[in-house]
This record gives sequence, structure tokens and C-alpha cells, in this order.
Amino acid sequence: MRRLFLLGCLFAVGSPTSGLETCVPLDTVFTPGCSRVWSLCVPLAWDRLRAYHHVSKIELIEPSESASFLNAFQWDEPSCAPEGLFALAGEHTPLFADEARELLKRRLGANAASLVEEAPALGPVAGRADVKRIRAVLVLAGLRLRPRFPATFTEGTDKVVFRSRDGAGHPVAGFGADGARAGVIGDCVKVLADDRGGTQVVQLTLVPGGGTNGAMILATGAGLNSMEDGIERIRAARKKPLPAAMEVQDATGKKWRYEAALAAGDRFWMPKVRFALFSDEPDLSRKTYLRSVGGAGSLTVWKIGQVQAWINLALTPQGVMTETVYKIPADFLSIGGGSGGESSIPIEERPLWRKELVFDRTFLLTLWEKEAEHPYLAIWIDGGDAFSP
Repeated sequence: MRRLFLLGCLFAVGSPTSGLETCVPLDTVFTPGCSRVWSLCVPLAWDRLRAYHHVSKIELIEPSESASFLNAFQWDEPSCAPEGLFALAGEHTPLFADEARELLKRRLGANAASLVEEAPALGPVAGRADVKRIRAVLVLAGLRLRPRFPATFTEGTDKVVFRSRDGAGHPVAGFGADGARAGVIGDCVKVLADDRGGTQVVQLTLVPGGGTNGAMILATGAGLNSMEDGIERIRAARKKPLPAAMEVQDATGKKWRYEAALAAGDRFWMPKVRFALFSDEPDLSRKTYLRSVGGAGSLTVWKIGQVQAWINLALTPQGVMTETVYKIPADFLSIGGGSGGESSIPIEERPLWRKELVFDRTFLLTLWEKEAEHPYLAIWIDGGDAFSP
């Protein structure tokens, strides 16, 4: 048998119906036909907000699965964070906004910089005579990486139909290697796990190119219902990968030599991936925390503003380009006494076996640093409106 890889060709500007969205909790169940993106920038930004307040947790008053996940999420920043990961937090003053906007524009471009809004005015809040903004804070976490593959793949001439979980087919263009060229690629493409029944974990080496020395790891097969499922499968395969060579047996009882590395005669193919996404995180946005009740029914409270993300990603025969930024703004509000108090807070929304490694159905793509316990980027690819024609 020959081995074949398939990824997905995506392009979208995120919207509620785009078929491409971000997520915060890793155990969020996938929606058929909808691709999903998770970034380490989210917990990094949350960590910086906690550090700003000198607290171990940000307990939101309104229910939030995302906040519960972020408060419980544990990661080792030195091992998980690639060189291109950064964060900044500070008082949301005009000067800080200008500096943050310039930094994002320089590192990630104008689209990312556009997330930084003008500093809010302190004092009475428009339309709320009893509410005053005492302070404002802005937290940003970003990532810019351009790691490359150590071997250049060949552009494909024919499109392959990618099958998403909603039953739709999406013809996509891609790149790869087959025949003698597959043997040249060698262990740049390595199988970590394969039950030879459709469940595989496949690793592609990445070399420094903007600051990473890790891998792209793909996972497909039954039982992947969330990012967490896929990451656990990848984590297990990394800890106990297939040997370099082993003996396997086909249905007739004939024995073969199975090599983990790509070999001459195999076929490797990946669709191109390309998308640009603006996204909101409603489960974190407009929620309150650190509420304190004063005299005469007055109170102070912190309120998170609109949590937003900008994600730009391209996968080419040469490597990966990823640009990501998450924004968490928050206001420190004073709500007047008397008839005010808690009721003044508005209620708002919350012989050489030829392997077939076929990624022509839904699968998870992740990017990892070499010794990391968590990926710094994860993308569930399931077609939908995100695919280009």
C-alpha cells in the first residue's frame, strides 16, 4: 500500500456562518462541517490578566466555561512557548494604546493592530450617570512564526475531494511527494501511530524560521470529538511512537516491513491551508469580576470588554506562516450608591508495507515545540464554508 496525507485548503473571514471559528475550552465538542482554531495566546493573555491583578484565578460573576477552563489550565511556558510568542499588559492610556498598536503593526501587520481601540475616557460612562470608569487595562498576546519544512514538497496538479463530517465534499489543491521523491523526504515525515484502519498520527519536522524547532503533527480517525481528544492522542503517540521498523501482517497473513519514515514508493499529499479570521469570544466578553460592595449600596467592579482575536495562517510547500493576536480589555467601574448598587449592573449576553495515511476527512493539525506538553496552535479541519472552491 502507499501512504497519502491530506490536509485542507481554507480561506475565511470569521463570522457566525463561516464554518471557521475559534474556541477556548479544549473539550468543546466539534460541530460537523465547522473548522476550529485554538491558540496558546488565549491562556497567555489570561495569565497576564491574573498577574496584573495579583490573583491566582479570575472568577467571573456570570457563568463562563471559558473562564473555568483558563483558570484550571496549566502549562509550562518555557517549554511550550515558541520564540515568536509575546504578551503585554498595562493601563489602557492613549500612550499605551499607541505603543501597543505600533508593536502589533510591526510584528503582525495592520489587521492585528486594528484590534487596539482608542483608550476609553475615564469618568462618567455614556448613558449611565451612576457609573464611572476609574481605570482601564488592556492585555494582548500575540504569535508570529514562519517555521519551514527541511525538504520542499512538490505542488500537486490535481485536486482531491476532502470529506467533512457533515457529508460535504470540497475539492482542494495541495502539495506533497511520491515515488522516488518520497524516499528523499524520508524521516521529515514520520508516522507516530497507525492502526492501519484509518487512525493515524503523523509528524512533519519543522526547522527554525522565525523561532521554532518543533513539529507539525496531524491526527485523524474515529473518536476525535474535541481538541482535547486529538491532543491527548498526539501526546500519547509522542511519548510512545512506532519503532523505526516493525513487522506487520495483512489480512491474508502475509508479513511486511513497516517503516515509520516516508519511503520511496509511498505517496504523501497535503492540501494547502489558508485563512484569515477575526473572531469574538462571547463567553468571556462583557463579564464582571472582583466586585466589592461599599457603603450606601455603592460598589466597584471590573468588567471585561469585547474579547477578540485575529488569526492568519498559511500552509505552503515550504512551511507554515502563522500570525495570531488575542485582546482582553477590562474596565474598573464605580457604581453609585442609593438606588444603585448591584441592580445597576446591566444584564448582558454571556517488504515494505506501503502505508495509506489518508487525511481526506476531518482531522486535527497541531504545532508543538520540541519538549512541550501542549501545542501552541491547534486547528480542527472539517470543511464547511471555510474551504476555497
